[in-house]
Amino acid sequence: REEKLAAFSYGFQMGLVLHSELDAFIEEQFAVNTPEQMDKRQIDRLLEWLNEIGLPHKFLRYIPLDVAQGNKFTYVDYLQVMMNSGEAKRATRLLEANDVIFSRAERHLLLSITLGKQGTKRYSESNYELGLAHARPGDLGIINYIFDQIPHTPRLTQSLQQWSSVPESSTLAKGLLLKIYYNQNDEEALRALVEEMDVNDYRNAPEHLANLVHMKILHKTDLEDCLSTMEQICSNNPDNPRDLLVLGLAYMVNNEPSKALKTLEECQIDYLYKSPANQAVAGVILDANNRTTDSRHFLKDLDPSRLIPPERQLLSRISTPFLFKNSPYFQEIIQN
Repeated sequence: REEKLAAFSYGFQMGLVLHSELDAFIEEQFAVNTPEQMDKRQIDRLLEWLNEIGLPHKFLRYIPLDVAQGNKFTYVDYLQVMMNSGEAKRATRLLEANDVIFSRAERHLLLSITLGKQGTKRYSESNYELGLAHARPGDLGIINYIFDQIPHTPRLTQSLQQWSSVPESSTLAKGLLLKIYYNQNDEEALRALVEEMDVNDYRNAPEHLANLVHMKILHKTDLEDCLSTMEQICSNNPDNPRDLLVLGLAYMVNNEPSKALKTLEECQIDYLYKSPANQAVAGVILDANNRTTDSRHFLKDLDPSRLIPPERQLLSRISTPFLFKNSPYFQEIIQN
C-alpha cells in the first residue's frame, strides 16, 4: 500500500492524477466506507497522507465525528484539522457542548487553542490559565500532544517540575521540561536534567528519545550508546529529517565524519536551514569533510548567540572559527 500511496501522491502533486480520482483511490486504500472499523493507526496514516498531498481538510469528510470522538487523541487531530480549515468556531462549540471526552483541564487547554484561532485573546488566555489550574499528572498525555500549540509559560514549567517528581508522570514531564529548557537557553537546568535522564526510559517514546539523545550528544554524555540508539531510530523511520540530522551529529562526535556526511546528504535541504542549530550541525559536518564552501553557505549568516553553549562549542571544530570574529562569543568559540 505504501508504494501505491507514494506513487499517487507524486502523480497528484505533479498534476498527472486528476482530483476526481482522489475519492476512489482513498476508498480503495483505506476503509473509509466503514470508518468505525478503522483503528487509530489507520486513521493516523490517512491524516498523515492527506497532509502530504496538501488536503488535510478532507479528513473531516472521510472520518465521521462520532468515530473521531472514540479516541481523544484522534479527536484532538480532528479539531485541529477543523481549526486549520477555518472552522475554529465550530471546534469551540463542540468542546463547549461535551464535557465527557476530555478532563476539565484538557478541555480548557483545547479551548485556549480554538479561541486563539478565533482571535479572542483574552478568552484564550483565561482558558489556558484555567486549564493549568485544574491540570493533574493524568492530563500530561494531552498536554504532550498539544505542547507545541500552547504557551510555555513559567506556570507550565512549574507544573512540569512538580510532576517530574511523581513516578507515574516523571518520564513525560522531564521530556517536556527538556524542550522548555533548550528553547529558553537555560543551560544550567538543561545540563542537570540531561545528566538525570536515562535513555532507556524513553524507548517507547520516539520523539522524546531522539530529543534526549540529541541533548546527551551535545553535552558529550554516553556518546557510543547515543550513536547506536540513533542508528536504531533511523532504521525504523529513515525519512525523518530531524532524526537523520541527530544521527549525523552522533557520527560526527564519534569521529566518523564520512558517515556523518552521508547521513546529512539524506536530509531535506530546507530542513537544514530551518533553525540556527540545524545550520551549525550541517556546517560543522561539511567542514569536517573538506566541503568548506558548502559549509560556509550554512554558517555565513549564523548568529552564535541563538545557540546554546554546547552548540556554540561545536563551531570550534570548523577550520576557520574567525568566521564569527564579530560575535560576542568569538573567544568562547575558538578556545573550547
